[in-house]
Amino acid sequence: MANVNHVSRGRQYRLFVDDDAAVAAVAVSESEALTLCTAPSDPIAVREVLSLPARLLGELPASATLVCEHIDAGRVVLTTSQLVHAASVGSWPTFTGRELAALALAAEHDRASAEVFAVWCERKRGARSWRLSADEAVGAVTGVFASRGWSIGRVLGWYAVRVLSVGVGDEVPA
Repeated sequence: MANVNHVSRGRQYRLFVDDDAAVAAVAVSESEALTLCTAPSDPIAVREVLSLPARLLGELPASATLVCEHIDAGRVVLTTSQLVHAASVGSWPTFTGRELAALALAAEHDRASAEVFAVWCERKRGARSWRLSADEAVGAVTGVFASRGWSIGRVLGWYAVRVLSVGVGDEVPA
């Protein structure tokens, strides 16, 4: 996956691209809407999960797992399943549904980046029990940070993360 700078309408963007399609366009100069593109070959479950509100994943009646790829951190797992978390935490950085909500809050308020996400992934590799809190995600800033309702696709695109597969239940998807 390559990181390419792009200028459009006077604004600078970072494009994260792979062999098939642009994965994310993230505004560098200011916090703006971003577009997350999927390749036509992506499974329909991947395309559908990208449109869900990020905070909804943890509230679904069945557990869900997203196997993802980050441009620097490699394979990453987001899951609401305790069994999947226990099984994958030793192999990959694994984030819970509550941590996805913290990631969303930080992205919605321009408090983190793809580079910061890579640091959090490294921290998870070094301390498997470490959890990202909303307070840590937004940083040491006073104020009220309310949810802005970003979709999973928009949040993960902010961090240059691409969803590879989606699973429901207590197994890691292939």
